Amino acid sequence: MSQVEVDKIIPQSGTTLTVGDSGDTITIPSGATLSNSGTTTIAGNLSVDSGTIKLDGNYPTGTNNVALGDQALSSGSLSGGNNTAVGSLSLLSNTSGASNTAVGRCALNASSLASNNTAIGDRSLLVTTCGNNTSVGASSVRCNTTGENLVALGVNALLNNTTASNNTAVGFCSLNTNTTGSQNVALGTTTL
Repeated sequence: MSQVEVDKIIPQSGTTLTVGDSGDTITIPSGATLSNSGTTTIAGNLSVDSGTIKLDGNYPTGTNNVALGDQALSSGSLSGGNNTAVGSLSLLSNTSGASNTAVGRCALNASSLASNNTAIGDRSLLVTTCGNNTSVGASSVRCNTTGENLVALGVNALLNNTTASNNTAVGFCSLNTNTTGSQNVALGTTTL
């Protein structure tokens, strides 16, 4: 086994460094830190086996944010913190919202100010300006603008809710035609 120690590579800009061949294992010892002051691009696939990837983004002033996915949590003026966005375009427009969790393509996509929302599923809680909502299922609470304290479990549950608050819908398409009616509880498939 050979050992190479390098203190500096010149020129620093535009240098290509290849370590190992296909099938080789490159080990980074415990306690070692890889850091970069700019943007690092990885071409190809990155596989992490029995390890952890920590994404602690501070963009540009928000803290403790995690984003994974094309344009997830990508507002250039984000000041809100403690947000987690997993999926392309999730939490895309968030600027000052905090403590949101969005998992799925376009989950909480158009939300800019809302806080304390949980959206899981494609286009879940797509549009909202209010907080304290929980939406699980594709397109659940998709049209909401100012409703708060909503709970939707199921595909298309509370789909067309716009301004109503304090609704709970459990089941496929449950309360999906309700737009402004508040304080409803619906259990079951296609309960209107």
